[in-house]
Amino acid sequence: MAILLSVIILEPLPSLDARSRKGDKFFAEGKVHEAKKEWDAALASYQKALAEDPAEMVYEMSVDRARFQAAQVHVDAGIKIRAQGRLGEALLEFQEAHSINPGSIIAGEELNASMEMIARERKRVEATGKESPPDIRALTPYEEARRKESERISRILSIPELKSLGPHSGRLAPEWAESQKTVRSHRQNRGNQRPLRSGVYRARQRHHHRPAKSHSRRGPRLRQRHH
Repeated sequence: MAILLSVIILEPLPSLDARSRKGDKFFAEGKVHEAKKEWDAALASYQKALAEDPAEMVYEMSVDRARFQAAQVHVDAGIKIRAQGRLGEALLEFQEAHSINPGSIIAGEELNASMEMIARERKRVEATGKESPPDIRALTPYEEARRKESERISRILSIPELKSLGPHSGRLAPEWAESQKTVRSHRQNRGNQRPLRSGVYRARQRHHHRPAKSHSRRGPRLRQRHH
């Protein structure tokens, strides 16, 4: 019994390449396509191999790997095409990526964004009668929102006919220069009036604090007459 267990333990495990199974041929083809980065073809071959032996884990893992890579290739192609303003072709790439790997979050996001961009462009054509330039068509919804916000802020911050308010800019608006001249004149007039007002104030102070001499002189006379 011990000898039998030793033989079982020491017997080599079957190769993970599954060379003796029904799907050998398709699996080998998938390997060739994978080495060339031909992920669509590799996925098709691995799926055929898995169909021959659905219980084989090596085939299943290869299918999952090829599915992820193939979907990503179509996503990258769609982004590149869409950047050129070719929205319809980009939409087809994103649809293919989503069909290959429905669980891909990025494929779903890019697909929805492209559909929204196509609807936006359709509205522009209906309103203006012509297509937008490629660089405008290529703006994603997020980029379009940022562009509109930047334009709105520029309109708020822009000051027409008054480029600079600095005193040394050399390009002062006439209204600003005239207002500055009025302010300086007003300050100068106020400065000239200060001594006059101060002198009048001191004169009024002296007048209010001057002693009443007449009362002090008449007091003794009244007393003398009384006696």
